[in-house]
Amino acid sequence: MLVIVTGTLSQYGPGRMESNIALRQAGETAHDLPMDLSRYEGFVAVLNCDDVGKTVYLRPVSCSECEWRKFLAADCAGKADGGYAWMKEGNIIGEIGHRDVLYYSELLGKDYMGRGIPAEMAIEVYRYAKE
Repeated sequence: MLVIVTGTLSQYGPGRMESNIALRQAGETAHDLPMDLSRYEGFVAVLNCDDVGKTVYLRPVSCSECEWRKFLAADCAGKADGGYAWMKEGNIIGEIGHRDVLYYSELLGKDYMGRGIPAEMAIEVYRYAKE
């Protein structure tokens, strides 16, 4: 089932998303990522670590004519460092990389560096029937 959530996109600092991706591609975390990332337009950290590796789609809510962009869920919120609680409390649906913040700033004609971007995220959610 495809679910659309609305909230705010936060952002990683320059190089942080790329570092996390490299770590996951090296198999140094619980959730690996594919080596070929060419089919994705961007990368996002999501709330639920079970969603790492999934394809998600993002678009800003202020731009109804904007296309959905294909992202890889490349990282997730940590519970130990408070990231999970921070995202839940602030209705942060994801954190995008520095390059994607620049893209959306140019697309929308507004500097979003250091500011949240109101957005929609479409993600596949699997529901299992109770036995």
